[in-house]
Amino acid sequence: MFTKSSETQSALGPALQAAYKLISPTGGRISVFQTQLPTIGAGALKPREEPNQKSTAKDIHNLTPATDFYKKLALDCSGQQIAVDLFLLSGRYSDLASLGCISRYSAGSIYHYRSYHHQHNPVQVEKLQKELKRYLTRKIGFEAVMRIRCTKGL
Repeated sequence: MFTKSSETQSALGPALQAAYKLISPTGGRISVFQTQLPTIGAGALKPREEPNQKSTAKDIHNLTPATDFYKKLALDCSGQQIAVDLFLLSGRYSDLASLGCISRYSAGSIYHYRSYHHQHNPVQVEKLQKELKRYLTRKIGFEAVMRIRCTKGL
């Protein structure tokens, strides 16, 4: 069906918004597998670093999110007991400072595989398989209540 497609853009923001609308009545987990920078739609990002230049002290702005879209969406998700887990599978620039907000503020996890390639890096493939198996079989809980009781004088 898509063998002749040459589309290389990514619309992560709209996909997350749709997933949020679908799962918000019940809550749960959203698993995101991303291989490139989101480039179209809400939450689109642009590369912020030059690949041929060395990092300097002036590049500190790369450590802060480029947009607050993912943080706002994560806070909305958190309010509906939705956690977003992010699997980044790319050796290219991925703006983890911006994308990581979706997991950080929704109580999700971030899995980053910098040099992932299914043929050239079997160690990363094995690591992904092991972590994905653990991710899919672990127990999770939502809407927990913790009560702490102390006697007088403590």
